[in-house]
Order: sequence, then structure tokens, then C-alpha cells
Amino acid sequence: MVLVVVVVVLVVVVVVVVICVVVVVIVFVVFVVVVVLLVLVLVLVVVVLVIVLVFVVGVVFVGVADDEVVVVAVVVVVAVVVGGGVVVVVVVVSSYQGDEDDDDNNNNYINNNSNNDDNNNEDDDDTTTKNNTATRQQQQHQHQQQQQQQQQHP
Repeated sequence: MVLVVVVVVLVVVVVVVVICVVVVVIVFVVFVVVVVLLVLVLVLVVVVLVIVLVFVVGVVFVGVADDEVVVVAVVVVVAVVVGGGVVVVVVVVSSYQGDEDDDDNNNNYINNNSNNDDNNNEDDDDTTTKNNTATRQQQQHQHQQQQQQQQQHP
């Protein structure tokens, strides 16, 4: 009986540890993906800005094209900056909302684990009490046998 309880407790502990590891890996992977996406967006924005700025500098200082081209280039630069900012804000906000959900899940998970730990402790306490009672009964029985033997063989 005690062996069954020990095996059940060990299985529960192993399952909880595996679930914890899986949750940590998933959170880490999501975090890495969000960071990589942010870096890619920022690199894309910088590359486009450099290309547009080179074009604007070429138009303004070298005088390659009309004033209309300069206006178009400035509009493109502003659009790229604003668009890149919007993309970054959307990614950051969506990742922040994902973190809130993860925190809620983690809190629920921690609460569930606390309940499991409490239950496990109660089971352990019950098992310990049963074991102690059985040990006391065995000791009493052995003591009674010794007394009977002493009475029979003075």
C-alpha cells in the first residue's frame, strides 16, 4: 500500500516537472520569436530609410530630378517611418497582451500546483499516520509476546 502511494506521488511529481519544463520552453520560444520579429522589422525600417535618404540626398544635393521627386521622396520617408512605428507598436502591444495571458495561466498553474502539493502533503500525512499506527501496533504486539514468554518461562 505504501509502495503504491509512493509511486503515485513520484508520478505526479514527474508529470508536474515535465509540464513546468514544457511551459518554460514555450514561453522562451514565444519570447525569442517576438524579439526576432522586432529586430527584423527594425532592420527593414533602417534599410528602407537608408535607401530613401540616399535617394533624397542624391536628388537634393546633386539636383538629379525635379522638386516633385523631392516631395515624393520626403513623403515616402515619412510614410516608412510612420508605418514602421505602427508595426513596432502593434508587435509590442500584441506581445504584451500575450504576456498578460501567460501570467494568468502561470498563476492558475501555480495555484493548481499548490493545491496538488497540499493534497500530496495530506496524503503523505495520512500515510505517515497509518505507518506510525502500524508500527506502534507491531511494537505493542511484540511487547505482549515477550511478556507472555517471560510468564511462561520464569
